[in-house]
Amino acid sequence: MKRKRFRWDRRLLLGVAAWAVMATVFARLALHKHGESAVVSRVSKGQIAQTLRPSLRTSQFPNEIEVALPGENLKAIARYTLELPFQAKIEKLLQQYRPDYAAFVALDAATGKVLVLASYTHSKIDPENLALKASFPSASVFKIVTAAAALDQGVLSADTVIPFNGANHTLYRRNVTDQSQNRWTRQMTLREAFAKSVNTVFGKIGMYVLEPMQLQDYAERF
Repeated sequence: MKRKRFRWDRRLLLGVAAWAVMATVFARLALHKHGESAVVSRVSKGQIAQTLRPSLRTSQFPNEIEVALPGENLKAIARYTLELPFQAKIEKLLQQYRPDYAAFVALDAATGKVLVLASYTHSKIDPENLALKASFPSASVFKIVTAAAALDQGVLSADTVIPFNGANHTLYRRNVTDQSQNRWTRQMTLREAFAKSVNTVFGKIGMYVLEPMQLQDYAERF
């Protein structure tokens, strides 16, 4: 396989998960204008995300908001897709076990709706919702993008066998760039590599199987 030159914009890697969650955290927006309720199609998800971002980042989910539009502010009611019984259960578990840091997000796989969005910090120093904070590269989250692109483009199947060297969860340059096979080379299907979150396998897929623009396209779509 021929190596491709590719360098990710670090901001894209760090922001994919956070923006995806923020853009889909509610199902619809009921806007009130002149005393009547109506859904205004000209309000984009980006505008709503910008309005809600400060609140969501501190784990607040306001019902009444104002969306800033050119020349006017529209009062609105945000209707979230969160399943409150599930949300309460996860928050109770986090309070019970008190980990140093924890974030939990549950999505409806068919629609992308956010069903649970919970965060916990033991120290309470940082009030930010960790589920929306991109302090660290979203490497394992990005494996979803890589796998989806490879499967959707038909270049790999779930049963495609991929040879690699190295452990499951380490990632060294030589393991990705060296294409030779030896007695330590392991064979693993994409299905198993995804289940076990094997770093080197997805590094090889991103470098040798998919085109850079394919990865960028799927990242933006996610």
